[in-house]
Amino acid sequence: MAKKFFDVDEEENIGSKFNEASLQMLRIHKLQDRINISWLNPLMFYPEDDMYGYQIIFNSTSMLFVECYPKCKPDEIRKAEFMRLNIENEIRSKPIHFEKVNEVTKERSVDCNFNNWIILKEKIFSYNKYIRKLMNNHGLTTPDEEDLKGL
Repeated sequence: MAKKFFDVDEEENIGSKFNEASLQMLRIHKLQDRINISWLNPLMFYPEDDMYGYQIIFNSTSMLFVECYPKCKPDEIRKAEFMRLNIENEIRSKPIHFEKVNEVTKERSVDCNFNNWIILKEKIFSYNKYIRKLMNNHGLTTPDEEDLKGL
């Protein structure tokens, strides 16, 4: 009987032959790519995702944190969670986009509250920088030049 790809090697009892690290790096790469692309126009609506660019950035950054979470210290987790909840509250309480209706033609359109956007943009940017710093500190990114010395 053939072994399945993910079977545990019972003879040596060394664990799974499946390595999660390569898939984790692929997930991280895809999330970072989505973030970078969405920063090009964070106020644009992406119909394929049914959300705006800033929402993609925020959600993808939160997913990066999930990838990093097991390696984080309690104080790092508290800070990231505080930042995430603060942004969620900001999005709920101070919307960026809102629908407006032309009184004469009754046409509907979407407008942007740029004052709310300026505040939210800085919070999302800080959150993203913090999560990327955590990922770097915990070895989930490309090694720094200092780390490569001596190789």
